[in-house]
Amino acid sequence: DGSTTTVTTPDGKTTTVRTQGNESQLTITGADGSTVQVANGDEGLKVPSNFPKDVPVYAGAAVTTTATVQNTVTLVLKSPDAVGKVTSFYKEQLKTNEWTVEAAVETPDGSLLTGQKENRVLSTSIAKEDTGSLISITIETKKEQ
Repeated sequence: DGSTTTVTTPDGKTTTVRTQGNESQLTITGADGSTVQVANGDEGLKVPSNFPKDVPVYAGAAVTTTATVQNTVTLVLKSPDAVGKVTSFYKEQLKTNEWTVEAAVETPDGSLLTGQKENRVLSTSIAKEDTGSLISITIETKKEQ
C-alpha cells in the first residue's frame, strides 16, 4: 500500500521519502537537527511542535512545507480562501496575539506582513493561486546580544 525509504549519509544527514496512494512526504534532517518537510496530496503535514503558539495557523489550510533551521521556523500552507480574506485574518490575529505589525503591503495578487514580538521577527506572505492562496510564515528568533 505505502512505502518508506530512508537514506543516511556518513555525516549523519537523513532523507526519508514516504508514499501512500497519491500522497507523498519528503523529510530531510541535518546532522545538527535542522529539518525540512515537504508534502503533496490532500493530507498535508502536521504543524511542527516547535511552531510558536502565538502565531495563528489559518483554519482549513493544508500545511505543505515545514522547515526548522537553527533559530528560524517556516510554515507554508495552501488555503481555498482569497488573498483578501486570509490577509484580514492575519492582520487581526497578529494584533490579538500581541505582535506589532511593522509593515503591511497589500495588492489584489498578494500581501506581505511583517511584525515583531519580544526577540522574534515574523514575515507572512500571502500569494494568489488559481484555487485560493499560498501562505508562507517565517519566524526568526534573534539571539540575545
